[in-house]
Amino acid sequence: MATAWFYTTKGQKQGPVNSQQLKELALQRVLSPNDMVWKEGMSEWAPASKIKGLFPQGADAATPPLPFTANAAVPVVVKMESPVQIAKPREGVLAKIAKWTTIGWSVLCLFFVFAGLANVSAPTNASDAAQAGHVVGVGCGLGLIFVIWAVVALPAAIVWIMSRKS
Repeated sequence: MATAWFYTTKGQKQGPVNSQQLKELALQRVLSPNDMVWKEGMSEWAPASKIKGLFPQGADAATPPLPFTANAAVPVVVKMESPVQIAKPREGVLAKIAKWTTIGWSVLCLFFVFAGLANVSAPTNASDAAQAGHVVGVGCGLGLIFVIWAVVALPAAIVWIMSRKS
């Protein structure tokens, strides 16, 4: 069975790796001469620079690191911060005015529609012609109420809806 090596880098224990993998780590400068290594049979951890054949002759703790290359395996550590709380946007003045204009005019027009319909269906002692004139008058009134609602409340509703999407 191949020798199982353990090593420390940046204070973290790594391994096991075989002898060839340990040499590759040293060549890639993942393992520095100052890092500690250990294998079964050793009495204690030893600096990697003390392991024969692991580093070229004369390698010591002062060996400068290799410049970054695009194909070098570089471990990346990502530290997650606490999740960001995104505040909901406050409803603007225009949106509030549009909302309450829509609601107010819609309720008022609905009230007038029901009142007009109740007035048309109410029994009267008037002649048929008078009753017909009354119905036409109520119908014109309801039409006017709808026009007012369409001119005031409908644009306000559109402004309100559009301000909520932004």
